[in-house]
Amino acid sequence: MVDVPLPALSAPGRLPQAAGGRLINCYPEKLPATAGKPFAYWRTPGLRPWGTSPGTNWRGALLVGSLIYAVINNTVYSYPATGGPGTALTGTVLGTRPVTMARNNKTPSPDVVIVSPDDGAFYINPATPTAVVSYPDLDVGIPNAVVFHRSFFIFTYGNGQTRSSDPNSTNINALNFANAESKPDTLYRPVPLGNGQLLLCGSTTLEVWGGTVNDTGYPFNYISTIARGIVGPYAIAGHDDGFGKGIFLVGDDFRVSRLDAYTPTPVSTNELDLLIEAEPDKTVISLSVYVSQGHGVVVVQGPAWCWEYDTTLLTWHERKSHLVDYWRGYLPLAAFGMWICGDKKSGNLAVIDGLKNTEFGSNDVQTVTITGTPTGGTFTLTSDGQTTAAIAFNATAAQVQTALQALTRIGANNIDVTGGPLPGVAVAIRFKDALAAKPIALMTATGALTGGTAPAVGVAHTVTGTLGDPMLIVIETGPMGAFPAPIRINAIELYLTKGVGRATGTDPLETDPDISIAISRDGGQNWSNPRVVKIGRQSLTDGRVRSAIWGQAQNQGVRWRLRESAPLSFAFMGIDMQVDPLR
Repeated sequence: MVDVPLPALSAPGRLPQAAGGRLINCYPEKLPATAGKPFAYWRTPGLRPWGTSPGTNWRGALLVGSLIYAVINNTVYSYPATGGPGTALTGTVLGTRPVTMARNNKTPSPDVVIVSPDDGAFYINPATPTAVVSYPDLDVGIPNAVVFHRSFFIFTYGNGQTRSSDPNSTNINALNFANAESKPDTLYRPVPLGNGQLLLCGSTTLEVWGGTVNDTGYPFNYISTIARGIVGPYAIAGHDDGFGKGIFLVGDDFRVSRLDAYTPTPVSTNELDLLIEAEPDKTVISLSVYVSQGHGVVVVQGPAWCWEYDTTLLTWHERKSHLVDYWRGYLPLAAFGMWICGDKKSGNLAVIDGLKNTEFGSNDVQTVTITGTPTGGTFTLTSDGQTTAAIAFNATAAQVQTALQALTRIGANNIDVTGGPLPGVAVAIRFKDALAAKPIALMTATGALTGGTAPAVGVAHTVTGTLGDPMLIVIETGPMGAFPAPIRINAIELYLTKGVGRATGTDPLETDPDISIAISRDGGQNWSNPRVVKIGRQSLTDGRVRSAIWGQAQNQGVRWRLRESAPLSFAFMGIDMQVDPLR
C-alpha cells in the first residue's frame, strides 16, 4: 500500500495538473507524534442561528454593554445576550455598504457613532437609546469610517483628512483635524494599534500616528509611514476585541499580509493572490476575524469566494456554504463570550460554533396560551415524553422557563421564554443552543385550572424549526504516480473516525453516514462518478472503509476527491492506495 500525501493547505493551482490539493470547509489539525497519522481533518465551525430580523442586508454590528447594535438594511436593531428577534430603533442609517461603528467611554452611558461610507455619520444618544439620529455636530462632514481611540472618536475622509472629537464627547472643534502626510491618497479608515498608536489606512500607504496627546487641535502626531496601502475600507482587521492574533490586511500588492510591527509580511498563497487581483472592484473585498476552538481565523471574502487563514496552523482553506461558492457568515464580532456574525443571504445573526456541523436553519418557537380567564389552578407541559412539575395559572415567563429547564431532555440554556405573565399574556418558548435549528415536537399541555369560564391551556407552533444547511467537506489530493509511467489502481482504503453515526439523527444521513470517493486518472482534468462507502453507524467501528478496482491512471498522475456532508463530528486522517506500475 502507498500512503497518499494529503494537502496541508488549499492549493487548487492555475491548472488542475499543477494543483497541490484542495481543502474546502475543513482544516488539518496536528496530532500527537504517537497518533496513527500526522493530521486529522476536521470540519470548519458551523453557524448556529441566534438572532433574527426582517431585513436582508447585514452591514455590521457593535457590542455596547449588554446589547448588540446591528445595522441591517437601513435600520438599527438591538439584541440582548439571549438573541432572538431584534428590537428596531427609530430612525434611519442611509446607504447600503457595510458600516463602521464605535462607542466612547462617557459615563454613565456611552455615545454610539455609526458611519456609512459616503452617506454620513449617525448617532445613538444614551439619553434616548431607542432612536438613531444624524450626528449632532455638523463639523463631522461626510466621513467614510470611525473608530474610538484613547478617549477620542477618530474619523477619516476620502480626501486624506482625519478629524477627532473632544475627549469622550461628540463635539468636534474646527481645529481638530490633520491631513495624511505621506501621499495624497484616499484615507479608507482609522485602526487602533495595541501599543496605543493609531494607523491611518490609505490606498497606497499606512501612516502611524501617536505620541503624547496634544492639548489642542488634532490629538495625535505623525510618526512613520508604511509603504503599503489597502485595497478598500473593509480590507483590514485583527484589532477587533477578543482576537489578539495580530493585524492582517489585503494590500495594494493584492496579497494578504500580517503586520509585524511596521512591516507587512505576506501570508497568502498564489491562488488567493490571483483571486484578489482578478476581483474587478477590490473595494468590496472584506477581511474579518474570529476565534473558534483555540484557532484564530482570518476571513478573506469577495462577492463570490471565501478563504480562511488559520493563525494557529498557518494554513489556508476555502470556505463555501450550501449551493453557493461563498461563505454566508459576514463581519463577525466578539460578544457575550461568543463570536456572532451576520448572514450574507438574510438579515439574521448566527453564532460561529465549532460544535455545530450545519449553517443557519431556524429555531423552533412554541406559544402557550390560556383561555377562559381562570382565577386559580395549575397546568403541566409535556415535551419529548417528560412532564414538568405543576405550573401556576398566573406564572411568569421565568417560572415557565424554570419548569421546562428541569426536564433533562431540554436542560439549562436551551430555551428562552418571553411574554407573560399568564393567563392574560401568552408565553413564547424559543428553543436554542443544543436544540437550535431543528423541528421540536409540539408540546402538550394538561390543565387543572379553576374559576373563569371553561378555562383551558393550549400550545401552538409559532415557528416550526428547520434543519440547518449541510457543510460539505471536500478534500482533493495533488497528482501522484510513477511519472512518466502509468499505474493501475487496485484499491483505496480510508483512515477516518468510524462509528460516528447518530442513532437518533435524521435517517439515513446521520444514522448511516457515508463518504463519496471520486478519482481523476489524468491529474485533475476529468473526474469519475463518485462511489459511496459507509463510515459506520453509531459505535460500529469494525470493518474497513475500502473500495477496489479503480482502473488505470495516465502519466499525469492520479488524484482523489473525498466528500462528506453528514452533520456529525467527523475527522478524516489518511488514504492508502494499492497500485501496480505499468510499462
